[in-house]
Amino acid sequence: MKKGKLKFPTLKMGDVIEVTWLDSNTKHHGGWEKEVDFFHEDTNLVIKSVSFFIGEKDGSIKLAADRFAMIGFETEINRTMTIPVGCIMTLKKLKS
Repeated sequence: MKKGKLKFPTLKMGDVIEVTWLDSNTKHHGGWEKEVDFFHEDTNLVIKSVSFFIGEKDGSIKLAADRFAMIGFETEINRTMTIPVGCIMTLKKLKS
């Protein structure tokens, strides 16, 4: 995984992690506004997520909020998300 300046722990599929990351911001009203007003808005959305680590691919980490693992069945996941590594502020392993 490209780690840049961050120190990421060694992770394997199924590890529980806490990740703090910068999210994008899209307005929901969709109306016209002045460029200068839009430019000066506070748009840094810092999100903290606790999830199962699924893997890393193409410079992003893949996570799942829910994981169903039972002997004799293929593991299934739900509520998945992908976060670009460049948007990650902190990442720590909570449980293997």
